Amino acid sequence: MYRLEAGGRAEGEGFTRAPIGTGPFALQGVTPNQSAELVAHQAYYRGKPQIAGISYRFIPSDASRDLAFQNKELDLNYGRADQTWINRVRQIPGVTVDIFEPAELTISQSQHHSAALHRYPRPSGDGARGQSGGAGALARPGCESRGQSPVPRGYLGFSGDNGLLGYDVAKAKALLAEAGYPNGLTIKAIHTQLPEMLNMMQVVQQQLRRAGITLDLQVVEHATFHQQIRQDLSPLVYYAAARFPVADIYLSQFFHGRSIVKTPTAVTNSHIATRPMRRSTRPGSALTGRSN
Repeated sequence: MYRLEAGGRAEGEGFTRAPIGTGPFALQGVTPNQSAELVAHQAYYRGKPQIAGISYRFIPSDASRDLAFQNKELDLNYGRADQTWINRVRQIPGVTVDIFEPAELTISQSQHHSAALHRYPRPSGDGARGQSGGAGALARPGCESRGQSPVPRGYLGFSGDNGLLGYDVAKAKALLAEAGYPNGLTIKAIHTQLPEMLNMMQVVQQQLRRAGITLDLQVVEHATFHQQIRQDLSPLVYYAAARFPVADIYLSQFFHGRSIVKTPTAVTNSHIATRPMRRSTRPGSALTGRSN
């Protein structure tokens, strides 16, 4: 929470290091590349926190975090989305491995919750058929059995009745042929080296191959991945995101026309030029405002 000066700028040069909020903990200080220290908010409106503070340590290396956790330097560890890691850590005495919501959803802008084709040279000029062919080649049960919508299950606004394309390799091949690719095609895609995202993209790669689509992955460091997809350098993007559990955030950041990359109002990696209508819970009224 902070006040805005004229022109929409945050008031005060140091507000990012001294934010004002209403949560159970307050930011006491940040040591760059080491930790952020939070202390209990004694007047928290839901009651004083049961712990005095939180020391959030910045440890980017998986191996270093695991070692610190096993040496009891950490009470809580951010683990890897990898079954081998989960199985190994569950064997440590006194350790609980837990998965909690809100869930992270893998999403792209051309097809609901999984990777899909954005752009590539089209002999016939029929991009919609080519994109639908790529989407139909992806088996949702093989990627994420709960994925049914561009809005994650459990989020306010979720609906499974949205016309999501089903898995149909034969139809995918037919649509690609109709789009001018009877022998399939090869797509070069930039992707992150993060194991949990790379593993899933390799599943997508195998599924696309069944329809005659060869996915040539250009694996780069994670920061480079984010930089290059925002420059619109990859025709296919597999993106993972966790947001506040309401539909508006996903629909605005990934599906609103003003969020498209390389535009002044770009947000993440949107390629879709749509304009979803925000509506109030009050009948007959609508909400307006800039997408965030």
